[in-house]
Amino acid sequence: MSRKVSSPWIILVVIILFNMAPPLTQFKVPPVMPVLMQEFNFSAGAASMLMSIFALTGMMIGIPAGFIFRHAGVRITGLIIMLTLSGGAALGAFSNGFFLLLMSRFIEGIGLSLASILGPPVIAYYFPGKRLTKAMGFSSMSVPAGLMMAFTLSPFIERLWNWQTIWLVFSAFSLITGILFFFKVGSAASGMHRKIPENASGHGGIGKVLRNRDIWLLSFLLMSFNAIFSTYLTWFPSYAHTERGLPLTEADLLTSVMTLFLIFSGPLGGWLCERIGSRKVIYIFPLFVFVFVLAFTPVTATPGLPVIMIVLGLVISFVPTALFSEVTEIVRDSRLQGLAMGIILMGQNAGMLTGPMSFGIMLDKGFGWYNSFIAFIPVGILGIIAGLSVKGSRHHIGSQQHE
Repeated sequence: MSRKVSSPWIILVVIILFNMAPPLTQFKVPPVMPVLMQEFNFSAGAASMLMSIFALTGMMIGIPAGFIFRHAGVRITGLIIMLTLSGGAALGAFSNGFFLLLMSRFIEGIGLSLASILGPPVIAYYFPGKRLTKAMGFSSMSVPAGLMMAFTLSPFIERLWNWQTIWLVFSAFSLITGILFFFKVGSAASGMHRKIPENASGHGGIGKVLRNRDIWLLSFLLMSFNAIFSTYLTWFPSYAHTERGLPLTEADLLTSVMTLFLIFSGPLGGWLCERIGSRKVIYIFPLFVFVFVLAFTPVTATPGLPVIMIVLGLVISFVPTALFSEVTEIVRDSRLQGLAMGIILMGQNAGMLTGPMSFGIMLDKGFGWYNSFIAFIPVGILGIIAGLSVKGSRHHIGSQQHE
C-alpha cells in the first residue's frame, strides 16, 4: 500500500519557494555592485563576470545536469542544489578577494543549472494532462518573485549591516527551502523514476532525446528569446538614462515595472494555453512582440515607454510556461526529461551570455542605440521560425506514468 502524499498544490507551493532561491542567489549582486567594486577594487569588466559566470556554468553543465538528475533522482538532485546554493553563498560571504568570490558564484551557478532542469519534470509528474500548463504558469512566478526580493532586500540589508549579511541571509533561505523540498517534495516523488520501466530510459532513450529535432528547435527558440530579453533587461536602463535623459533611479524604476508584471505573466500564459489549446502559439507570441518592441523602442515617445514595459511584463513568462510544458510532453519518460531540460538550458544560457555582450560590442563599435536594437530583430525572426517548425507532443518519447 502506498503512503498518502500531500496535495499536488501544496507540493507546487514548496517547489515555488525552492525555485525562488536560484534567482535570489543570482541577482543579489547587481544591487550592491558598486559596493563590491569599491571593496575589492575590480573593474566593471571584472564585475560583469560575477553575473556572466552563471551563463557559462549553465552552458558547461546543461547536458551533464540532465544525466545527474536521471541517475540521482529528485531527492538527491534537490540536496545538491541546496548545498551548492547555500554553500556557495556562505563561501562568498567570507571571500577576501575577487577570485574566491568568483569561485563562489561558479558553485552557485551549478545549483542554478540543476534547479532549471529539476522543476519541470517534477511538476509534470504531479500535474499530468491538462493541468500541466496551468501548474507551469504558477511555478514560473518563482523567478520574478525571487528577482524582486533580491533587488528589494539587498540594498536594505546592506544599509543596515553589510553586503556579507546579504550573502548569509540568502544562504539561509536556500538552506531552509532546500530542507523543505527534501522532506516534502523529494520524499513524495522518490518513486517517480521507479514507475518507469528500466528499458524505457536506457541508452536508446538517451539517443532519441539527443536526436530529437523538436528539443533542439525549442532550445534555439529559447536562445533567441533570452538573447533579446536579457539584452533588453540589461541595456534598457542605460538607454533610458543616456538617450532619454531620465535619472538613473527613474530608469531602474521603469525597468522594475516590467518585473512586477512578470509575476502575473506565467499564470496568464498557462490560462491562455488552456483556453486556446495551443502551447506553440503561446511560446512564439512573445517573440513577435519583441520584434515590434525592438523596432519601436527608439521611436516611441518617452511617456510611452512604461506601456512597452507593461506589455513585455505581461507576455515574457509565456515562453517558459508553455515551452517547458511542451518539453515534458515531448519527452514523457521522467528519467529523460532532465536530459531534455539540459539541452533547453544550454540554449537559455547561450542567449543570456551572447545577447548583452553582442549589444555592448555594437555600441562600442559605433552602431548607435537605434541600429543596435534593429540588429536583434533577425534574432527574433529566427526564433519564430524555429518555433513554427516544432511538431510538438505528437512525436513524443517514452510514456508518462503517475499514480
